[in-house]
Amino acid sequence: MTLRAHRSVGQVGGRGGATKTRARRTQPLKPRSALRSLIISGVLLVSLFVLLIVNRESLTQFINRPVTEFAVVSMQQQVMKAEVAEIFEQYKGTGFFKFDVIEFRNQLEEHPWVYQAAVKRIWPNRLAIKITEQVAIARWGSDALLNQYGDLFSPSSMRNLMALPELSGPDAKQVEVMRQYQVFNQVLFPEGLRLTGLALSHRGSWELVLNNELQVKVGRAAVTERLQRFVGFYVGLSQSQVALFDSVDLRYPNGIAVKTKEDELTGVAIL
Repeated sequence: MTLRAHRSVGQVGGRGGATKTRARRTQPLKPRSALRSLIISGVLLVSLFVLLIVNRESLTQFINRPVTEFAVVSMQQQVMKAEVAEIFEQYKGTGFFKFDVIEFRNQLEEHPWVYQAAVKRIWPNRLAIKITEQVAIARWGSDALLNQYGDLFSPSSMRNLMALPELSGPDAKQVEVMRQYQVFNQVLFPEGLRLTGLALSHRGSWELVLNNELQVKVGRAAVTERLQRFVGFYVGLSQSQVALFDSVDLRYPNGIAVKTKEDELTGVAIL
């Protein structure tokens, strides 16, 4: 009986000791321990800073590597990769973060066939270049081209482009001529007529060339309605009849004047 009582008291005392130990562990760190941690953190930060200062040049060289490669990520027909490489050669070896992508892009866009260029740096040493080429819709005079927006550009060679329609007009009127070309095409193309030439005079009068040979004078007023009237007349003719035509004058309120290749002028009434 006495032994059991002694063990019981020991067990109770043991639990009490464990409780006291757990209570001690949950107590906050002493000021001395917190200060020690702060000192260690400070030493580590200072060491890291010193390490960066000592190795600054090597670290900079590693991050700011020279740009030595490029890739054209778009398909080109007129702009050759060798031409891009020639421009890139002026910048090759420039540090990654010092590479002036805006200046490089501007130089690319000086190429007559480049409508727009985009340049992106890719670490560690590469450029990605995307080029949008000009789309030549027509010739403007003898030495320039028009894109789909009516913008003029002048390539070094017009070879292989002579099949494009030839447009002409007063200075700064190319956008108006391009728009009218598109309107006329919508009237003519469904009937198999190709608009191969369009000229705007200084007085605002329009003259067309159809299928590379037939001259059509439209004038200044109601030009679309006059052309539609001509198409209605044209589709009722045979190919042999059309082959005799040299020029057509639509500048009449109720008729069309046709000049044949034998220099005969024939009036055709349109009611």
